[in-house]
Amino acid sequence: MKRKIAFYYQKLSLIQKLSIPLLMASIFGFILTVMIVKQVQLIDDNTVFLKDELIPTLEKSNNNLALLKKISENFTFATLAAEEEMVLEITDNEIVTENLSSIIKNNNLEVANIETYLHAFEEYFEISKQYALLMIKNSSLSEKDVVHAETLVIKYNEVKEYFKQLKSDIEAKVSFSTELNHQLSSEVIYFTITFIVVFAVVLFFTSYINYKDFNDYDIIEGQRKELERVNNNLQSSIECAFLIQEAILPSSEILDKYTKDNFTCWRQKGSVGGDIYFVAELESQNEIVVMVIDGVGHGVSGAFLTILVKAIETQIVKSINRGTLERSPAKILEYFNQSIKTMLKQEKGSKSNTGFDGGILYYNRETNVCKYAGAKTALYMVNDDQLDIIKSDRVSVGFVRTKMNQVYTEHDVKIKKGTKLYISTDGVIDQEGANNAMYGQERFGSTILSNRNESFEVQEELLQQSVREFSSGYEQSDDITVLGMQFL
Repeated sequence: MKRKIAFYYQKLSLIQKLSIPLLMASIFGFILTVMIVKQVQLIDDNTVFLKDELIPTLEKSNNNLALLKKISENFTFATLAAEEEMVLEITDNEIVTENLSSIIKNNNLEVANIETYLHAFEEYFEISKQYALLMIKNSSLSEKDVVHAETLVIKYNEVKEYFKQLKSDIEAKVSFSTELNHQLSSEVIYFTITFIVVFAVVLFFTSYINYKDFNDYDIIEGQRKELERVNNNLQSSIECAFLIQEAILPSSEILDKYTKDNFTCWRQKGSVGGDIYFVAELESQNEIVVMVIDGVGHGVSGAFLTILVKAIETQIVKSINRGTLERSPAKILEYFNQSIKTMLKQEKGSKSNTGFDGGILYYNRETNVCKYAGAKTALYMVNDDQLDIIKSDRVSVGFVRTKMNQVYTEHDVKIKKGTKLYISTDGVIDQEGANNAMYGQERFGSTILSNRNESFEVQEELLQQSVREFSSGYEQSDDITVLGMQFL
């Protein structure tokens, strides 16, 4: 699971990676904000409730206080001047109203101030009670005054009970508000700590992955640079090999000297390949040997084999010129076979197992003698509107399975005026196309026959066009080499 997460995480861009912790932090911050807003709204609702419930009660209490003050003013005969001033101060409506309003309307609802105000009310009631009792006991009071005094006491007791209830309600509301504040503070602290912890975990996880990612990036970048260096060296070597392989190809001048017209189509699958061809003129200057070689494999391994084949080809030409080797295509194939098996020690049980398929064509323009021998490579001959295929032996050259003394078949080719000859490696024949089909020998023969009246330059273009159309959507399967010629 961790590897999958890391795998998909590495696919993200740097901006996407950095946005992950910010997104998660925003989500938790939004949740925390919503919860705090709800708690604050709850406190606001409670505050409104306190104001809506207690302010009307306060107004009603003020009315009662005003009544008490009016009654007490009728008993001025029993009150000393100083005492009367004190009573008036204690029972002053404006002072009481101001004190109570400041308590109720204060959003903080400080408990210490409330207790002070309530204590002042209690003192007021006690003093009022004492004065009322004093007036009742005073013998100088008239009957009417006594009735008024008794009424005062009753009113006093009612107001006192009412204020006790008011005090109880205020204390309950204050207690509830205080508890709610404590609860809110605890929840805010809890969610803040949770948010910080979660954010820290996310940040740590992201930093860890980023560290691993960047660390892996450094390793991968180092490996990439090393591979790039190796690849550059390899490409340089391949380019050098291509130049060497191209340099060993024969000049077109020799074939032009012996033919009325010709073409050479040499297309490697990669930069270098296993296909090669040689055109060697013998010392008599009336004879040439044309060799078309299809080394096993393609690419670098095939290219190495072509260098070896070129070295052997040089020895063959020297041997023919010295008279130690017959002017025979079959003997030339046998010489190649023995040389490769000997040089690479390709006997039974050998680790090395390489070789080639190919065709050898000999032509003497003075005698008009033409001979051909092939190893899994046919010779195509067109006379007028007739296509003849000279088949080859089904035995390759040089491989472990090929005998050291392998003998190849030699064919005499009757050359007439206008005879056209074609030698091709299997690159064209085995080219893949749609529905797993191959270009094939029959299509190849039909193409060269239908274009026989065209110049060899045009024939080459039409052949390549036919192969491209057939293999549309498919890459080149193998190295391709085709030689076409018409002798003088």
